[in-house]
Amino acid sequence: MKYASIETEGLILNIMEETGKSFFEAENKYIKDYILEIEVLAHIDINGNDDRLLLSRKNGKFIVNGHRDQMNEDYFYFLDTDKETLKDVALYELELLVKRQRLSEKKKAKLLDQLKQETLEKISLIS
Repeated sequence: MKYASIETEGLILNIMEETGKSFFEAENKYIKDYILEIEVLAHIDINGNDDRLLLSRKNGKFIVNGHRDQMNEDYFYFLDTDKETLKDVALYELELLVKRQRLSEKKKAKLLDQLKQETLEKISLIS
């Protein structure tokens, strides 16, 4: 169920090899070919971090992507279109993103509550 960025990077490197494109061109092709309907569920931009919780849909499956800026870490969860599982995974990944912020525990808790509410509202609108 969980795929780290190494798999994505492998696909991008294959595209580079097949097309002769640069890494960034191949990455853009990967995004167009493999990921559709990108939605930002949550965006945290604190102290120079630019972390995002992204939701995509491809071939009837949801893809939840927790991107941790400056750590070169992306975690992809490929899920069936079950909203309860989607909510669980999105909230789990959101907690990890908030936990890594340089904030007091009180501010982290407040931020997490706010982002959880926004994320659940966005997921509830998905058909």
